[in-house]
Amino acid sequence: MRGKLPIRWLLAAVLVATLGVCVTWRIADVNARWPQPETHTALPSEPLTINGLTITLTGARLIDGSQIPEVLNGYTPTSEDRIGTVKLMLVDITLRNETTEPMGSETLDSILFFSLWSGPWYNGVDLGGIQAANPAGRPSNIPAGEEARLSLPYNLYDHQFEQAEWDTVDERSFTLSLMTYPDKYELRLPDVGR
Repeated sequence: MRGKLPIRWLLAAVLVATLGVCVTWRIADVNARWPQPETHTALPSEPLTINGLTITLTGARLIDGSQIPEVLNGYTPTSEDRIGTVKLMLVDITLRNETTEPMGSETLDSILFFSLWSGPWYNGVDLGGIQAANPAGRPSNIPAGEEARLSLPYNLYDHQFEQAEWDTVDERSFTLSLMTYPDKYELRLPDVGR
């Protein structure tokens, strides 16, 4: 019985090694078949086109918590007692339909998937603040060759940053980013505090 134990271990080791080689080969094979991600970047005021929709960043401003209700017609992303712990990045964009067909809400709603990034930090659009930031309403369609304007609110909370980072958050660089494999789209924001 003692002589068979090492053979079992040897067979198990060979099986594990074979399985490891097969998995590694399969991963390399899949990676070779799929294209590598490609990043499309636009600087402030430069257009970025995604499937016939041209997006141009026309402005961005960082708003202190106490000013948010004034800018967003009474809307606050947090309770009154915590208003000093939040800032809001309000990003203004122009959307232009470059196709020959009207562009409906299913395409226009994809704009809401852009996240605001700064280094490793990111946050999604404040869906509750969309209506307040756009009193005339969000565009539901854009006729061919026409354009619409939209403001996107993004919240920044103090607990998402170290204290030193929070104190200088207006000096950070920000980017709007949308990832749709194999493409990544980025709109660089202008410096908001410098």
